[in-house]
Amino acid sequence: MQPICAIKDRRAPIFVMSDYRAVFDGTPMEFTRYLIKEHSVAGIPPETFYGKEHAHLGQGYIRFAFCKSDEMLAQVQERLAKLA
Repeated sequence: MQPICAIKDRRAPIFVMSDYRAVFDGTPMEFTRYLIKEHSVAGIPPETFYGKEHAHLGQGYIRFAFCKSDEMLAQVQERLAKLA
């Protein structure tokens, strides 16, 4: 997964939608569960933000919240790097 932006100033929470299709074949919910079980990283499946008629818009994506300490973000970066 490739980051879509560089975060320089984190005084407020930042949320990033990331396309995971290059590293996982499954629904956003399945990928969320996989990340938690195998890498101890939690994300948010975006399908939870859509009604049934628009749920397809979130397919292949996961939402991450970047409102943690620098140390925690470094740990997450190391864990996600293992997906490549």
